[in-house]
Amino acid sequence: MIRLVKLNLEEEVKRLLEALDELLEIKTFIRKIVPNYELDRDSLEEFKSLLARIHDNLKPLFVKYLDVSIEKSSERNIDKIKTQIIDIGENGDFILLSANSIKKKLKTMGVDPRLILVSGGPLVAEDYKLVNPNLHDKALKGIEKKCERIFNEIRVLDWKDKELYFLREKNNVAEDLIMKRISKLTQIIGKDVKIITLESWSDLD
Repeated sequence: MIRLVKLNLEEEVKRLLEALDELLEIKTFIRKIVPNYELDRDSLEEFKSLLARIHDNLKPLFVKYLDVSIEKSSERNIDKIKTQIIDIGENGDFILLSANSIKKKLKTMGVDPRLILVSGGPLVAEDYKLVNPNLHDKALKGIEKKCERIFNEIRVLDWKDKELYFLREKNNVAEDLIMKRISKLTQIIGKDVKIITLESWSDLD
């Protein structure tokens, strides 16, 4: 007897539809780079961001329906990420976060707060509407100044011998939007922004 499986409309169908939208974006993206299929730095960051979003959306479905075994955040992996964060601080490299609450976690790990950059949300004011559709246009003016402030903060730093790491939580809306705009930071520092992804911010507790 065949067992019927019902999709969870609130989560799984949403993930599938988002993944389809992202695949269509990749299709459009590929059409732009034919016939040579060459990627400049900005295009590469956009491509990587799209792939990361597709991966995050489809991973739970692969595990549930295809019995694909995907490693979860084990204590060993968490310890590895914590060690990486500490090493970044000891090397004098910079870490970008989306929220001050996470900055406190890194400070308790011994990271110099002067090496921690906090965006306070997405990098572009218009993206705040995606986080909060009820946001008034008047509020966007203040947000635009905040966004410009983080860009200016990054511009004045000397990136010749330094790296920038973006520490993010998987499936965090604001941080997904930062990933979508990460090429703006790449342009400023003149090199790729390195990405570290956690399953949950609670992994740092």
